[in-house]
Amino acid sequence: MSTTGRWQELFEHRKWRVLEEASGTVVQDGAQVAFRRGKFEVVTGGHAYASPLSTNLALRGVVLQETDPDGAHDIAGSRIAVGQPAVKAAREQFQAVW
Repeated sequence: MSTTGRWQELFEHRKWRVLEEASGTVVQDGAQVAFRRGKFEVVTGGHAYASPLSTNLALRGVVLQETDPDGAHDIAGSRIAVGQPAVKAAREQFQAVW
């Protein structure tokens, strides 16, 4: 995987949670995306998403919502889509994902 070098910027002093309330299917710009408890998959051919952590495109991922340091409140406008391995690494290396 090719990285963008933004790991510390996104995870070193910030906290995130999986957006588990995201479930259902949406269509945007011709791409159909199925969500289930914060995990998603692009289900129409010819579309993919770009994570802020990688220069590679992907079809599956996890939506993260930034929270305050205690995890009590979401920070508006701060959602990102990343791959499942990135969530695991952010938990292990930065303790950044609840």
